[in-house]
Amino acid sequence: IISTPQHYAYLKIAEGCNNRCHYCAIPLIRGPLRSRPLEDCVAEARWLAGEGVKELIVVAQDPTAYGEDWGRPGAVCGLLDALQAIDGIRWIRILYAYPERITDEFIAAMVRNPKVVPYLDLPIQHCNDEVLRAMNRRGGRAEIEDAIARLRAAIPGLTLRTTLIAGFPGEHLRRWGRGDRHVSAALPGRLPRDRRQCADPRRYPAGDRRFLPCDRHRRRYL
Repeated sequence: IISTPQHYAYLKIAEGCNNRCHYCAIPLIRGPLRSRPLEDCVAEARWLAGEGVKELIVVAQDPTAYGEDWGRPGAVCGLLDALQAIDGIRWIRILYAYPERITDEFIAAMVRNPKVVPYLDLPIQHCNDEVLRAMNRRGGRAEIEDAIARLRAAIPGLTLRTTLIAGFPGEHLRRWGRGDRHVSAALPGRLPRDRRQCADPRRYPAGDRRFLPCDRHRRRYL
């Protein structure tokens, strides 16, 4: 059953996750990474093409980790090559590519397969190294900036989407402000310029203000 509009469909290539970021319960809920066999993914993609689907959206908790549980890191590149060869599919979109796994081989697979659209969801979560370590993220700001620079150099017109976490325990205005500036530099023109458009605690009910990240942040607004 295809639950999306006829022209696109999600192709789930793996279940579970081994990243174990401290803010995420997916490994506890979904378990460790379990990649679907490549032939199984391709067979479903062919069936979807036969049903009239034109765009495949490749999803998993971490698609860039596809195949690591088989001892084959980077297997997502071969999967993209196989999906490229399916008649009827016009576009392939990849979601949730983790910055720490953006290898040159992955970028090359995006470039050599013209059906792969120049779009990537890159969940960076933060740009302050101390906060990223507290989150148990694999890399830091340098790795994020390097991944973005290599992607933009290889793929003209690339559109990047991201997610950010504000208010992680231990974060304070200095760390948040530095992260905000780094993200604004890496993704210019894509973020609110007025911080009040973000998580201004004055907009929350008084009962929720206790969840602000630290006393200094709380005093600033209360």
